[in-house]
Amino acid sequence: MAAGAIVGGAAYEYSNKRAMDSLREDYREGRINEQEYERRKQEIEDRSLVY
Repeated sequence: MAAGAIVGGAAYEYSNKRAMDSLREDYREGRINEQEYERRKQEIEDRSLVY
C-alpha cells in the first residue's frame, strides 16, 4: 500500500517537473511574459513537495 503511494507521488512530481520545464521554456522563448511566468510558477510550487 505504501509503495503505491510512493509511486503515485513520484509520478505526480514528475508531472510537476515537466510542467516547470515547459513553463521555463515558454518564458525563455518569449511566449509568456514575466508576470504570467511567476503566476504559473506559483501554481506549480503550491501543488508540489519538491519545488
